Amino acid sequence: MQQSLNKSISSPYWLWILLAIITALRIVFRIINLDIKPVWGDETYTFSVISGNSEAELAEKFTNAPITIETFLKYQYPNPEINLGDVLYKLYTNVYPALYFLTALWWVELFGHSIATLRGLSAAFSILTLPCMYWIGLELFASPLVAGVGMALLFVSPFQVIYAQEARPYSLLTLVILFSGASLLWALRTHKLIAWYTFAISIALGLYTQLFFLFAIAGYGVYVIAIESFRFTKNFRNFLLANLAGFIAFSPWSIIVLNHLADFKEKSAWVGKRPLSIPDAIRW
Repeated sequence: MQQSLNKSISSPYWLWILLAIITALRIVFRIINLDIKPVWGDETYTFSVISGNSEAELAEKFTNAPITIETFLKYQYPNPEINLGDVLYKLYTNVYPALYFLTALWWVELFGHSIATLRGLSAAFSILTLPCMYWIGLELFASPLVAGVGMALLFVSPFQVIYAQEARPYSLLTLVILFSGASLLWALRTHKLIAWYTFAISIALGLYTQLFFLFAIAGYGVYVIAIESFRFTKNFRNFLLANLAGFIAFSPWSIIVLNHLADFKEKSAWVGKRPLSIPDAIRW
């Protein structure tokens, strides 16, 4: 009897079944009704970027007379008159990392021009966080069960479900953060060169996804310093070198950021025109 009880405790098959059901349901919730939700302001910016049309061009074309929805939508998706250079120039002048938007451009060219298709890219990134969350759970706790529970908790997060259905780079940022964190833990555990190369690549991907990834890098630095007891060890040296490689890969775009920082501050000045409370900041 005791042996049977111990076996049931050490092998919770019912829990694995529950985790599998939760995961399957959350995958479904991420990919259904992608075209039902209204398009909100930030998503229109994504459409604008991948179309390659500047705000000045649109204002010039649409100031004379009312236009139909069909006419306007022609300028929300790529067309033969717009090339990759136009998209890059739009990103260049708006000081925004290019990875998500270039991927979105390739995605809609491959699968079609629609809001459901574009949001489907975010859903795909969100689903890919599944193995990354499992990986980071294994690295932290060396337990498949704990990794599975962590994976399920990520998938039931309301924030992650919302981000998975928005044509914005938030799901990609979540994916890159999890991937970089797992690769760092892998490198610290194994000391393999391939692991440090992987971490360096993840740093570059994170910077090309969102500049707020700098906060994740800072967190990684604090973690490495703490576990190395504030000593300049081989792990800490490799961490610095991996970050250096990532920043070198990002340097072409960092030059763009520095050159257009004043323009970006001017465009973003509206944010500081009214006091921002803590609830407002959380809601944003």
